[in-house]
Amino acid sequence: MRRSIDQDLDKALAEDFDNHLKNVMYELTDNLKSLNPVHVKNSHILKAKLHLNDICYVKAKEHLLETNEDVGKIFDKL
Repeated sequence: MRRSIDQDLDKALAEDFDNHLKNVMYELTDNLKSLNPVHVKNSHILKAKLHLNDICYVKAKEHLLETNEDVGKIFDKL
């Protein structure tokens, strides 16, 4: 997505995703190892999925605001 703009930005984006994924998975693994009931563990799974989707939204919004501010503002309102 950003490679056409700057390869360093593409590398930074990949690092952001990697770090975010590691943090989400670490937290999820820790919560799933607990003695909590199944419904609590399921809520942690859903929370992890939400956090993974959230970084995609945030990074897409950042890209749109950098490349086309009008579209980025509309995307931000979604």
